Amino acid sequence: MRLEIPQAISLVLALPAHRSNNSGHQKFGEKIMDFLFEYRTLGENPIESQFNNEMISVISAYVRAFSVERDRIADVWKSIESKKKKKDELLENLRNLSPLSKGNYWVKAVVAGLGILGISLPTLIVQIPSSWIYYVIGFFFLILFSIEVLSILIVYFLVSANEEKRTVNRNNKWESESINNYKKMAGMLILEAIDLHLKYFPSEKEYLGYCLEDPVQVEKFMTDIIEKKFCY
Repeated sequence: MRLEIPQAISLVLALPAHRSNNSGHQKFGEKIMDFLFEYRTLGENPIESQFNNEMISVISAYVRAFSVERDRIADVWKSIESKKKKKDELLENLRNLSPLSKGNYWVKAVVAGLGILGISLPTLIVQIPSSWIYYVIGFFFLILFSIEVLSILIVYFLVSANEEKRTVNRNNKWESESINNYKKMAGMLILEAIDLHLKYFPSEKEYLGYCLEDPVQVEKFMTDIIEKKFCY
């Protein structure tokens, strides 16, 4: 039994699961690895066995290459998350502008200001003329409400913009960089596998309905396999 080219691409995509933090994925990746190395003994003749061994070597190299790309994009995402954390800290400071939030700045500022003037809050209230007291209280709550609404709106718009931008950044990095790199490596693997196929089976120039000596057909073969395997 030969290790066919479409299988090789599937194995390269599945094998990195053994590095997952998910124990279930790890076990799955280990099973796939065992399955790959079984091909060493599945050749029906010495030529197929040699072909399978070389294919295993090629697949192993590209699994490593895919892992490097996976680590690279993981670092990019970590950087995005780190920036998000810093922005979250800034947003938390902005939330403290809300007069009704726990640990807000206003109480501390008022107390500190009165302390500097040598006035306590009860003393200040007593000094307000009784005819003004309702106006002062009303004005105070109006200011309080206005600041509260303003702080909520500021935080809301900043959070919305930040989350949308973070999602767009992650998607852009995946779509514009990582997925293209994966496809490029898959194409290189296919070309190496074709060379091996022609090396060990030179009479089989027709492969899965494609002529391996026709550059146009080879390109179509690559495109068809890659688009099928990278359908997500």
